[in-house]
Amino acid sequence: MTSSVTDFLLHLAIQLGAAFGLSRLGYRYVSDDRDTHVVSFMLGNVTFLVGYWLKSLPLSMGFAFGLFAIFSIFRYRAESITLPQMTLLFTAIGAAVLNAAAPLPPAYLAAVELGLLGLLPLTATPWFLPRRKTTRILYDRSTLPAEAQLIPELRERTGLKVCNVHPENVDMLHDTIVLRVQYEDDES
Repeated sequence: MTSSVTDFLLHLAIQLGAAFGLSRLGYRYVSDDRDTHVVSFMLGNVTFLVGYWLKSLPLSMGFAFGLFAIFSIFRYRAESITLPQMTLLFTAIGAAVLNAAAPLPPAYLAAVELGLLGLLPLTATPWFLPRRKTTRILYDRSTLPAEAQLIPELRERTGLKVCNVHPENVDMLHDTIVLRVQYEDDES
């Protein structure tokens, strides 16, 4: 085999390993929607093949990133997807462009991909960033106590682990305040 074929096969193996690992880890930590992972796996590999092929042509990398954008737009116009699914898809495409175009030896490229794969489970842990949700609550008074008293009161009244409270709307006529409440999510 020639060195260009060997180089392509090494990069392809790294790409397939990264795409497979990203899909499996994403399935576990991001979403259990199988279709999302099939799409990210295939889109990442197609992007890699197109990017690797374009690398040998006298075209700029701007053209490859333009294709990246077109593939992304096709996917996003098909249906609305959640932010974690979108992040997984962009990560798959970005890894594919990196595998296709980075002027790195295969060993360094594999190390970069392993580092990228290691970030996915890390970012899914609560110690990286706690999982929080936001809701709106209609507070039955037109004046707010100090935050030091309001948060324990809301915790007691709602049963939520309230972290932050921001008033959004004061209705003096009905003697109420709409509060945006951020609380820790115990479900995830």
